[in-house]
Amino acid sequence: MIPFRKRFFRRPPSACLVALSLTCLPFLAGKDENASLPVLPPSEVQISKSIDRGCEFLRKIQNKDGSWGSARQTKGLNIFAPVPGSHRAFRLAVTALSICALIENKGDDEEYIETIRRAQDHLLENLPNLRRATPMAIYNVWAHSYGLQALSRMHSTARESEKKQRIEEVMIQQVKMLQKYESVDGGWG
Repeated sequence: MIPFRKRFFRRPPSACLVALSLTCLPFLAGKDENASLPVLPPSEVQISKSIDRGCEFLRKIQNKDGSWGSARQTKGLNIFAPVPGSHRAFRLAVTALSICALIENKGDDEEYIETIRRAQDHLLENLPNLRRATPMAIYNVWAHSYGLQALSRMHSTARESEKKQRIEEVMIQQVKMLQKYESVDGGWG
């Protein structure tokens, strides 16, 4: 019996290359036999229904204080998030993003006015007090930047001059906070 090594390598190299290229030919042709069928884009009705479901979900899970988010469902993960500052930052960032979504999609809907108002009140009251939990925990910059985005949308929809002025004050303070927490090389990461 001929040892495996001698049996395999006794063929001329060209035969091995031909066999290899024939084996790889389907891949070289670019045809993927396992390719899935084309994905059809959702219809406008499907998109609208999805947005409505998302907004209803936000309304349903809003915390009593007007915020969104919690540290109640951590999935048992061990993530660096010093308390309480990191959790405040997460909650304010999620609240800001939720405000943006609701103003954009349900800002004129009577059913959502109270939900949006409570969220705005929470953001205006708590965002100015947000600080870094530790020098290494930079989560607060998300809340400051998402907060600015929400404040901008709140300002564009506010009707009372007092509320507009309060929003402007918090916006200025948030820009100052981002300047304060900027990295020495620029940015916030």
